[in-house]
Amino acid sequence: MPFTFSPWPFLPSQRRAPDKEKRWWDECFLSELLERVWDSNSHWHVIYGARGSGKSLALAALKRRAENISLILDYPARHLPGAPQSLLRGNNLTQIMALASLELRRLLTAQPRHLVQLASDSRVFVRWLIQKFGGERAYAIWLSSLPSDSAAALRDVAYQDLYATDTHPEHIHGQIQELVSLIQQLGYQQVLVVLDVEINLNDEQRKSLRELFSEFDIHHPRFLVIAAVPEDLIRNAALMTAPHPRVNFVRLTWTTEQCRRIADRHIHAATDGALETMQALAEPTLLDTLEQMILQEFQEPVPRGAVDLARLLLHAGASRTSRLHDGHLTDLRQKYFAENMPLILDITAKRRGVWRGPRFIELDEQPYNLLRFLWEREDHATSIDDQELLALATSKQNVQMLVHRLRERIEPDIKHPIYLKSRRNQGYWLENTAA
Repeated sequence: MPFTFSPWPFLPSQRRAPDKEKRWWDECFLSELLERVWDSNSHWHVIYGARGSGKSLALAALKRRAENISLILDYPARHLPGAPQSLLRGNNLTQIMALASLELRRLLTAQPRHLVQLASDSRVFVRWLIQKFGGERAYAIWLSSLPSDSAAALRDVAYQDLYATDTHPEHIHGQIQELVSLIQQLGYQQVLVVLDVEINLNDEQRKSLRELFSEFDIHHPRFLVIAAVPEDLIRNAALMTAPHPRVNFVRLTWTTEQCRRIADRHIHAATDGALETMQALAEPTLLDTLEQMILQEFQEPVPRGAVDLARLLLHAGASRTSRLHDGHLTDLRQKYFAENMPLILDITAKRRGVWRGPRFIELDEQPYNLLRFLWEREDHATSIDDQELLALATSKQNVQMLVHRLRERIEPDIKHPIYLKSRRNQGYWLENTAA
């Protein structure tokens, strides 16, 4: 029977209205695996797992749980020491304290009355923190923007260089202790540093990440760090090789049944309960085939694959009078890969190949060179008579042979290509790619 649905459960968080965002967390999110983080006695946590396993969502859930009791400092990987956009020259403590300076400046601007209530030592620390990491002029401009009675609480506080280094153990512990004391006076219980780490870190960033979790000697129970880290980076940055007595490593591992439950929750929310499960949309044999196809790409059950499948089935089944069946497989497979598995060429990789969604596909030299050639021409068709293409392949026959070899590697169904397209009298081009 035809049905209607709303796409809101499948939208990114930033595109959902506030009421829909609350509904999503209540109706779509499956939180049971996060109990291993919430119930841990550790103060530092690293969440990792396969692509599509929901690391960033887990991090967002933990932030939501802690937002009313924590001063949350988002510490993006682009600010790690060694990154082009590091806030200041220095180590991880320098970057974190710079973030704290910015966040406290924002917080005290919004609630300046708190300045009057601070202990005298904390006012000295506020002056040091904002001027040390923002500069004297930034401090003066910020102070002049405050109401006069609140600004008066800092007007006569002289600047003192409280902590000359970011490496001496006493200086490290002193800064953290004073920061925690300050935020407790502002009504928070703890400082929570949050890192959502991308895979493409340079060597200096990887070193800084490793140092944060192995050499950053902070044991304050009110200073917490939680990071979401790709599994490849866990191995390549050797994060788990050094002793980490205070760090709780949590791998997100899902079963097929759990992934189905998450997908079904999205279907229920999207249809306001008119449909409950993916089985209501697709025959069992088709659903099993599609789930195996997705499993082969991700190498293990992950929520991302199941949710994308749920969205696909809703779109494909909305106008039909019966469930989708095996006769729809070819069309559904093409749409799934085209919409969810873009080709991504990493020219900095040390191995030849291309990412198809979460899966890296290695290529021989000649097919790889053809892919690079077409990639650089973006979506413009290249004729088989193109002189640069012929120089690369040496003959028209070799062009066709290389196209076939490349399609064998990158296409989920070589009979119905979705990435390497061609048309008589027009040539070859790539589609469904991402930067």
